[in-house]
Parts: sequence; C-alpha cells; structure tokens
Amino acid sequence: MIHVGLDTVHLGGDGFILHCAMGDKVKQGDLLLEFDMEKITNAGYSLTTPVLVSNMADFASVKTSGEKQIKAGDSLLIINKIKEEV
Repeated sequence: MIHVGLDTVHLGGDGFILHCAMGDKVKQGDLLLEFDMEKITNAGYSLTTPVLVSNMADFASVKTSGEKQIKAGDSLLIINKIKEEV
C-alpha cells in the first residue's frame, strides 16, 4: 500500500490519478499513480509517503533501499520471492 502524503484522504481524491487497483499484479516500471505535489502542499499536507507491504509472508525477504528520498527510476524496495514448489 502506498499512501501519498499525510491526511491527504481529506482531499477526496482531488489531485490524484490511479493507474492500478487493489489486487493488480505490478512489475518494476509500471505507472501506479500520478499526483499533484503542488496541490497537496498548497492544501497544507505533507508529502511524506508511507509504503507498506502487507503480505510479507509471500516473500523470502523485503528490504528497503535505505534512501530517505527516492527519485523516479530509483529502487525503493528489494523483494525476493519465495520459490514456488513444482
């Protein structure tokens, strides 16, 4: 789950365009969301963006890149899948 900004739910979706839905399978490079940073900050909200992995049991490991700020194209998480049994 990616929650852009703190308390931005009060914007009612204004300034956000979703490109995926809950349950979608995504891969590196997929566009997930667009948001208007200026609209969010002008409304008085922080751009701090929590990212939660709620199904960690499905993976061998989930690690962060360790960076405080991530730019487009940078890695945020390093996820190793559990090998599926044949």
